[in-house]
Amino acid sequence: LFPGNTYYFAVTAYNYNPDPQLIQDKSLESSMVVIPVTTQSATPGKKIAGTAGDTPDVTHATGGSDGVVKAIVVDPSATTGHKYSVFFAPDTDTSSATYGEMLWGLKDDDAGTVVLDKQKQAASIDGANDAPIADGMQIRVSGPSFGVKAIVEVANAGGPLAESDYDGAGAPFGGNNVWLSLSAASDGNRFYMSSGGGDGTAATAYARYARSIANLGSNDVEIRFTADTLDGKYLWWYDADVYQNVRFKAYDVGVSTYDDASDDIRLLTGGYSGGSPVGTFGFDGYVDQVFGFPATDWLYLRKPANSDGTYDKFDADLTSGAFSYSWWAPNSYEVLARLIFCDFGGGGTLPEAGTVVRFITNKPNATTDTFTFTSPAVEQSVALEKSGAEKVTVFPNPYYAGNAQETNRFNRFVTFYHLTEKATIRIFNLAGEQVRKLEKPASNTTQFMQWDLQNENALPVASGIYFAHVEMTLSNGSKVTKVLKLFIIQRRQQIKYF
Repeated sequence: LFPGNTYYFAVTAYNYNPDPQLIQDKSLESSMVVIPVTTQSATPGKKIAGTAGDTPDVTHATGGSDGVVKAIVVDPSATTGHKYSVFFAPDTDTSSATYGEMLWGLKDDDAGTVVLDKQKQAASIDGANDAPIADGMQIRVSGPSFGVKAIVEVANAGGPLAESDYDGAGAPFGGNNVWLSLSAASDGNRFYMSSGGGDGTAATAYARYARSIANLGSNDVEIRFTADTLDGKYLWWYDADVYQNVRFKAYDVGVSTYDDASDDIRLLTGGYSGGSPVGTFGFDGYVDQVFGFPATDWLYLRKPANSDGTYDKFDADLTSGAFSYSWWAPNSYEVLARLIFCDFGGGGTLPEAGTVVRFITNKPNATTDTFTFTSPAVEQSVALEKSGAEKVTVFPNPYYAGNAQETNRFNRFVTFYHLTEKATIRIFNLAGEQVRKLEKPASNTTQFMQWDLQNENALPVASGIYFAHVEMTLSNGSKVTKVLKLFIIQRRQQIKYF
């Protein structure tokens, strides 16, 4: 694209039907709406550091979400050089269509102003082409919804798994993937995890165990197997008032704080037999619907909502024999459902003591997350304005009987380029006589001004050499000048109608 040239853009629409039986599959094209665009370089007096398409580095300054922020320079002349931060807040307006959603905003930290607010997050960062633009930059923000991104075995009887025990899907999460996939080869009796019921598809299996996943938020869960059957209790709360001592327990372990036991919360364990005999948790009748291997009773996990829903209250209620269910809703709530352990190895045993299965959740953007970046600077000064005067030019030069941008034989002009907002151009012939004075009007905020090759009497000037004395007013009121030489060759006059 050449500065000073005008380019014309238009989009039309038409109806389309791909049915091959139709004789006319495209019709009713709309009329054109033409958008003229005249390109220009940086405004005189400005030095632009950015380039369209640049992506400044973005730092995840606070928080631990899996969110992504991308800033793209779309108008380099409008960027500020300021530091910005992307922040998050839930929509609390009950009348809003986004009520309850986590929305984002953009703050200009240097100016102390919020330039964007209450924006929806995109499903993916690369699909956010309609993201908002502010201060010359498009801001794309994406974050995952609530869900589990990995279910991995991180330890077995030999202790924490070595990297040689990781598989491809589990390695990024520090373990061996066990969701519809086999546990580590070093396990005595290999197992995998699935969910009870469903139509046997992986998608349905996920939906069945993750129905209450939003209740976990960003917190992770661990199921830990021990050698002592007194360590845990499983209650068939969807079958009967029957419980069994089991050698596993489950914990909400907080947000990625696996080595910090201080924030661990013991979860309530129980569920449904799946149709197998009640009273024995194990491989005694139920079969996984996805792969057909023997499977355990269905395991549901509930998290305490208050002091009346703790695991201790749950344990006390079971051992009392009264079964009051005082620990049930609203004192506890479901976080995971219908989990089953499946016996691939054929040993008929639960995972060995020391096995730890970790559910690693997505980390949606939260109020604790901020992303920061600095936009490219645009330097502006009187010194740059003065140096910009050297760039003032006129085109076409020479004017040789025509200009590619002229629309008819009466429309003749040359264009002065790289002018400041206030400029006066005086055209002189070789005799030193002023033939035309041009004042750049306030309505013309571009860098361009045209001379129609006419004198003060609106008559065409003769062919020859002319001098243009360009006087420009700078932002501080001072003036700079530049003298240009241009050569005009007028075309022969052809009288079309007489």
